[in-house]
Amino acid sequence: MKTPNIPHSALEASIRDENIILRDRILRYILIGADTVGGAAFLAVLFIITRNNQWVLAAIFSILYIWLLTISFARSLPFHIRAYSFATIVYLLGLVSMLGSGLTNGNGVMFLLTFATLSTALISFRAGVIAGLLSVSTIITCGIATINKLLPLNFLNFSQGASLLTLWLINATVMLAMITMTISTLSVLTAGLRKFLTSQKQLTEELGQERLLLEHRVQERTNELEKRASQQQAASQIARTISGQPSLETLLTVSVQQVQQRFGYYHCGIFLNDERKEFAVLRAATGEAGRRMIEAGHKLRIGEEGIVGNVVSRGEPRIAVDVGADAAHFRNPYLPETRSEIALPLRSEDSVIGALDVQCRQELAFSKEDLDMLQTIADQLAAAIARIQLVENLQSQIQELENRYAIVSRQ
Repeated sequence: MKTPNIPHSALEASIRDENIILRDRILRYILIGADTVGGAAFLAVLFIITRNNQWVLAAIFSILYIWLLTISFARSLPFHIRAYSFATIVYLLGLVSMLGSGLTNGNGVMFLLTFATLSTALISFRAGVIAGLLSVSTIITCGIATINKLLPLNFLNFSQGASLLTLWLINATVMLAMITMTISTLSVLTAGLRKFLTSQKQLTEELGQERLLLEHRVQERTNELEKRASQQQAASQIARTISGQPSLETLLTVSVQQVQQRFGYYHCGIFLNDERKEFAVLRAATGEAGRRMIEAGHKLRIGEEGIVGNVVSRGEPRIAVDVGADAAHFRNPYLPETRSEIALPLRSEDSVIGALDVQCRQELAFSKEDLDMLQTIADQLAAAIARIQLVENLQSQIQELENRYAIVSRQ
C-alpha cells in the first residue's frame, strides 16, 4: 500500500475542514436542544412579562428567540455566522438576566459561563478566552452597579409578580437548557475524539506497514546489489581462470564448472559448431547428466532444434523464462528439473562458433543483469577458444612444416 505525499498546506486545509464539520455538528445538536427546551422557557417567561406589561422585555426575548430559530433552520448561512450568532444570543440572555436581577439570580452567571464554553467549542480557543474575559468583566461591572444601587433594572426583571412555583419552573427549564447544551457539546466532542483516535490508530498502522514495506524493499535492493557485486566478482575470477587454460578441452571443462559453482545454476554446457556448421555439438557440461550427454554425442541442429540451435543461428542471446511455454525449448530427458534456460552466442570476430547454455530449476530465474553478465563471460570464453584454436592451428602448421622439412632433409 502506497502512502500519498500530501502538501503541508493541503493537510492544514483538510484539518480545518474536519474542525468545521465537527463544530457544525456540535452547533446542530445544541440548537435542537435550545429550540425545544429554550422554547418552553421562552413561553413561560413571555406569559409572565406580558401579564406584567413588560413589553420591552417581551420584545427582547422575542427577538432573541426568533433569531435562534433563524440560525437553526437557515442551514444556508455560513457556519461562522451561525456560531457567532448563537454565542451572542447566549451572552445577551446572560446580560439581560443580570441587568434585571443583579447578582441575586444565578441564571445570568450560568448564561455567561455557557457563553465562554460555547465560544471555545464552536469558534476557537482564542474566542473562548475573549468570551471568558468578557463574561468576567460583565459580572464585575454588574456587581459594582448593584453595590451602587444602579441595578437591578425593574423593566428587565421578569420575576416581578411571579409565584415561587413559576420561578422554580423557569429556573429549572433554564438549567435544563444549559445542561442540554453542555451534554450535547461534550458528547459530540467525545465522538469526534474517538473518531480522531481511531483514524490516528489506522494511520499509525498504515505508516507502520508502509515502513515495513519500505524496509523490505530496501533490504531487497541491498540484497540485489550485494548479489550483483558478488556476481561481478565471480565473473572477474572466471575470466582470469579462463584466460590461463592451456588446452581447449581443459578450457571448456573448467568454464562450465566455474559458471555452475559460482552462480549455483542447475546445469551449464558449452556447444561448439561442427565443421559443416549443421549441428551445435555439446563439448563440455556439468554433472552426471552432462557426462552422459557427451558420451551419447548430444547435438542440436542449428536453426531448428532447441534454444541453443536458435541462438547459434541468429547470433543473439535468448531467455526462456518458462521452458514449458517456450516452443523453442528442447525437452532434454537428462535434465528433467529445468524450468528456465538462457543461451548466449559464442562470437569470434564476425561468426558464431557455438553457445553457452545455462539452465535453472526456478522459473523467471534470469534477469537483464544476468544476461549481460553471462554474455560478458561468453565473449571472454569465445575469445579464449579462438586464441587456443589459433595456437593449435599454428602448432599443427609448424608440425606439418617440420615433417616436410625432415622428408626433404632425408631426400
